[in-house]
Amino acid sequence: MTGLHRRAGIWAVAWAVALLTASACAGPGDLAAPDRALPDDGPAAEADVGLTDFAIAVSATRLAGGAITLDVTNAGGTAHDLRILGEGVDTRTPVLRPGGSTTLSLTTEGPADLTLWCSLPGHRRMGMATTVQVGP
Repeated sequence: MTGLHRRAGIWAVAWAVALLTASACAGPGDLAAPDRALPDDGPAAEADVGLTDFAIAVSATRLAGGAITLDVTNAGGTAHDLRILGEGVDTRTPVLRPGGSTTLSLTTEGPADLTLWCSLPGHRRMGMATTVQVGP
């Protein structure tokens, strides 16, 4: 995946998150609020992670247990990194300049929650943190 495609994917994820948030806030009878649940595609073995000023967007709501690949892109205007901590997982990316990207490969040991955050001073406190479920 090229940097241009990766950045386009990150922006698509960011727009999808914004649209889903708006849909969740819609009242009864609104077209944006469906009457039935959308199908769940199940856990993913690969995901895109977008770092912005100051949020983290993940393209999958759940990750499969075992081997996981994360394509991480800094789509923000300042430097960011990504730290991941969970059951049997403790890893991080190098600090990424704006537009920079890297791939993280990790292995999980069963169902758990992974906490993702930017470890640069003050970034976590400004909202650069999220949790992703791992497992079925």
